[in-house]
Amino acid sequence: MIEEHQNSFLDLDKHPQHVKIFPHFDSNLVFIPAADMTGDPNQGELYLVNLKSKQEAKSIYKDLYGVSDFEIISCLPSNNHILSAIATEDNKIKLYTLNQHMEMQFVEDLIGHSDYITALKAHEKKLLLLSLSRDGSLIAWKIEDKSSMIDTFKEQRTKITCVTWLDENKSTFLTASENGVIKQWDLEDPFKNGQIIFEQKHPITCIKKSLTNDFDIYMGLETGEILQVDLRKCNETIKVFEIDGSVKSIDVNRKGQIAVSSDLKEYFIGDVQNNSIIQTGKTNGFISDIKFESSESSSIILSCQNKTIEFISFNSQE
Repeated sequence: MIEEHQNSFLDLDKHPQHVKIFPHFDSNLVFIPAADMTGDPNQGELYLVNLKSKQEAKSIYKDLYGVSDFEIISCLPSNNHILSAIATEDNKIKLYTLNQHMEMQFVEDLIGHSDYITALKAHEKKLLLLSLSRDGSLIAWKIEDKSSMIDTFKEQRTKITCVTWLDENKSTFLTASENGVIKQWDLEDPFKNGQIIFEQKHPITCIKKSLTNDFDIYMGLETGEILQVDLRKCNETIKVFEIDGSVKSIDVNRKGQIAVSSDLKEYFIGDVQNNSIIQTGKTNGFISDIKFESSESSSIILSCQNKTIEFISFNSQE
């Protein structure tokens, strides 16, 4: 069981879109891509927050277009730089190197989408990047000296809503769609592409791979259900719990807990083993994203559309 004991807030100039933490780079740093949503110049920004202090959201990047997502693709220890990707509302992905002083140097644009890019997913070990657009298309990119598009994936009568890499050592990934279907894709074996591994009738809004089991995935539905699926027996599902409204985002930790946000300005912490809600709360703004502070923590970070980042710390109780 967990007990809430401290809330803190950071006010931003723009609306945060995602909460991104990269443990392989620095687990104390949180990156917040944000957009102004007014059409004004310089409306996109990337903020950096240090979890040790939580006292300042430092702007490290500004753009003429809203910043919809950010990913670290690889660390380059030989020159203390990392390669990163920024998705902006002009339908482009912009590659930058980021040095130890958090200074960014432009590398190149990746152009392929015809509409707003909603999500980026970098592979943990390979120089591969997935980008998802509001037009429902998904593009796989190979990041090299001159990056290139590997393939474009698009459903015929529905839109892909979310994506996750399946194996850190392989080039396989899962997509979920508005028609309630999850498919598996393999960049190294195209003959396996499009295999349906799970199907139900409600739109899937988000998916997340378990951190404690190589076969379990969690999904949030538009109906408010959170389901657990074992990829070895996909015809069987476990309802973790159900909330009012639609599930907007989910995250998991290694303590058997799942964090969930809804479209009703509410968040939930659930116990996966007991299929129960152990903590809930409400915010003043709609929640764009929810993340655990680390894989071993019950504390969460919320990005809210009232231009705030909310940190909610918990104590574990025996």
